[in-house]
Amino acid sequence: MIAIDATPLQSEHRFRGVGAYTRHLCNQLITQIPDEICFLATKNGIELLPQNLQAHSLLGWRGHRPAQLYWLYNEVYLRNLLGTLHPKIFHATDFNGTVRLPGIPTVATLYDLTNVRPMTDDSNLSTRLSNWRWNTYYQKKLPLIDHLIAISQHVKDDAVNTLAVPPDKITVIPLGIDTHQFYPDRGHGTYSGRPPYMLYVGSRDPNKNVARVLEAFEMVAHEVEDIHLAIAGRWNPQDQIWLKQRVQGVVKNRVDFLGFVADSDMASLYSNAEVFLFPSLAEGFGFPIVEAMACGTPVVASNRPPFPEVAGDAALLVDPLDASLLATTLVRLLESRDLMQTLVARGLSQSHKYRWERVAERTVQLYRSLAV
Repeated sequence: MIAIDATPLQSEHRFRGVGAYTRHLCNQLITQIPDEICFLATKNGIELLPQNLQAHSLLGWRGHRPAQLYWLYNEVYLRNLLGTLHPKIFHATDFNGTVRLPGIPTVATLYDLTNVRPMTDDSNLSTRLSNWRWNTYYQKKLPLIDHLIAISQHVKDDAVNTLAVPPDKITVIPLGIDTHQFYPDRGHGTYSGRPPYMLYVGSRDPNKNVARVLEAFEMVAHEVEDIHLAIAGRWNPQDQIWLKQRVQGVVKNRVDFLGFVADSDMASLYSNAEVFLFPSLAEGFGFPIVEAMACGTPVVASNRPPFPEVAGDAALLVDPLDASLLATTLVRLLESRDLMQTLVARGLSQSHKYRWERVAERTVQLYRSLAV
């Protein structure tokens, strides 16, 4: 029996990359090894757990607030369930749930180490507590985990160099793409009737580099007539206020904040964009790059790891700290249909390399190697 932490599907993670990873992996494992898996989930929030997972789940109770104690609730909750089930393998899909019990090998998915090197010096109590948790609890526990799954070679290298994790304790398994949600759909759907737009998808977290997105767009807007910038994602009210204050002058009416976009509209959102922009400073993988490519949208992204690894030769990669270069690259792309078509073709080919079926197959192989 293999126990997988499915609680990211019952928390705020369900809207983020961790939730997407957990959802697709669990769906594939139900197909590939239905008699060998058990999902660990909570009674509170059971309505958020997909129906197909509920029949394979062991339920417990876990607190949720205050957020700074989330990791402690997880420690108690997971230890109780694992002690009851005593599986051959425990797979920690949530970085808040990297627990270890004697006699139960733990596999933990490592998404990135962004939070062990914070990009903000905010000194409020919540931030200090969060930094303590990452730099003591999480950072010290990772090297003790029996095996890590890194979602990119860059993440593996970072864990080896930063945390001194032995390389043979880390297996690289890149993420997948949901072809039912992300596919070429230009000229169709909710976003087909909009003025020409560049697209940014994500939050305003420090690593996302949104300020330079806006700085670059101001330059592009003076060169390319009628182009808009569409921003999609769950932003808190304070960040939305910041955006309204930041956007002035010629671009005031050409920056469109879309907020949360439903899964059913994502193909239309990506496909109808002229270009997708992803100048992030740090990520473990870069889901949106592959999503945009799968929808047939040319991509301009950061040249920092792991983006060259993920994008291959299918994107234009630039220094994310150079807003002027970013703007120049965007204008060059927008003014060259040949270059756009080349990137679209390469992007579709590159995106085909990422399949959730393959992610699950390789994960099952790892389970079997550790369970002997």
